[in-house]
Amino acid sequence: MLDRLGLSEYKETHPMSLSGGQKQRVTIVLALLSDMKISAFDEPTSSMDHLYMIKFAE
Repeated sequence: MLDRLGLSEYKETHPMSLSGGQKQRVTIVLALLSDMKISAFDEPTSSMDHLYMIKFAE
């Protein structure tokens, strides 16, 4: 999942040192890996560049 959203190189990085878009993607990864049946996102692509907006949509 980290590879898919371009985060694998940051797997040992403290979340506070990530950019806004990277933090947003970490949150999405955590939601997708959880056992929740329903996830609600409020502006899930804010702070993301166009490439990751497309990856998120896919």
